[in-house]
Amino acid sequence: NLLVDLSEYRGRDEAARRYAAIVEYSDDAIVAKDLKGLITAWNRGAERLFGYAAAEAIGKPITMLIPPDLPDEEPSILARIRLGEHVEHYETTRQRKDGTRVEISLTVSPIKDEQGRVIGASKIARDITERRRAEEQRRLLLREMDHRAKNMLALAGSLVSASARSETTVRGLSSAVSARLSALGHAHSLVLNSTADDINREKATTTLHALIETILAPYRERTNITVSGADAPVGRQVISSLALLLHEFATNAAKYGAL
Repeated sequence: NLLVDLSEYRGRDEAARRYAAIVEYSDDAIVAKDLKGLITAWNRGAERLFGYAAAEAIGKPITMLIPPDLPDEEPSILARIRLGEHVEHYETTRQRKDGTRVEISLTVSPIKDEQGRVIGASKIARDITERRRAEEQRRLLLREMDHRAKNMLALAGSLVSASARSETTVRGLSSAVSARLSALGHAHSLVLNSTADDINREKATTTLHALIETILAPYRERTNITVSGADAPVGRQVISSLALLLHEFATNAAKYGAL
């Protein structure tokens, strides 16, 4: 009789099943390939990300996922894997079964046999399309903020210069500039509140009647004001000039005219 302790082997088998389950049900795409670039393993995450079932992918060249304009990428990765190197967080583009492209972050590691020889590679791919889109949106908003901030500073400088030509006292200058800036602020709030979509805010509009009502609001305590006539949309591009024009009409009327 020969008695053999199988505890160690059973432990290894249990660990292997556990790792296999982790790979199979991972949200990330996990793919294995040999040194010829042929796919040898394909998990459910890969099916979701690339659109190919495992039966369609295994045995096929990994190049079926690489866009035609990136022909040198796979040979370069395989060359590094043959040297035993790891490729971590490499951001690139892959092509799905339906022909659409997907932005991914790729980590590639060598697969070695019991003698330590490299026999293939494992790839973990994560879809970063939404992250890329969010980053581009953030850059767009930062550029837009920078552009608008510079415009508003230039406009504020112009207001100070224009006010200085007509006001003779510091108090008068302060009051005029504050009033004009306040009118601009109220006017722009109309456009900002017209849409909650940051992408479409450049096209956002208010109406001429709403703008007139906003600019004339400080004077309603002194007199009755009626706004009539055809209404019209007022977009972001012209609202600053039109608001200042209406403000000047109102202040002049308050000082010298019907108001």
